Amino acid sequence: MKFKGMKEAGFSLVELMVVVGIIGILAAIAVPKLQQFTAKAKQSEMRTELKSLDTMQQAYYAEQSTYGTDALVGFANPGGGIYATSTTANSNAAYTGTSTAAKICPQGGADTWTINQLSVITNTANGLTGC
Repeated sequence: MKFKGMKEAGFSLVELMVVVGIIGILAAIAVPKLQQFTAKAKQSEMRTELKSLDTMQQAYYAEQSTYGTDALVGFANPGGGIYATSTTANSNAAYTGTSTAAKICPQGGADTWTINQLSVITNTANGLTGC
């Protein structure tokens, strides 16, 4: 029952539904950008690991005139990382370091990067550079 002079307080159901719809649209725009940002951050971690491996391989080569295994150069992939990084092929004149993540993007797929004795980093699988 309404009394004279009292105003109705609160929001109508239509107003609340409009606000929920606006929030849904904003979330639909923001979530993919957040996923892309986190994938790039994980790839930054991988690049740091590959550069560390390269530095150790180059130092070992300067002393021994050959590239070595991970154990010989003192490289240990930090536990709990997103990427598994290791030297996959090495010889007296060349080496290849590989870093692979099973899934970093919502759509899945492996993300694999390599580095060689020339310190060139390349994406070798699926091109998940931006997810």
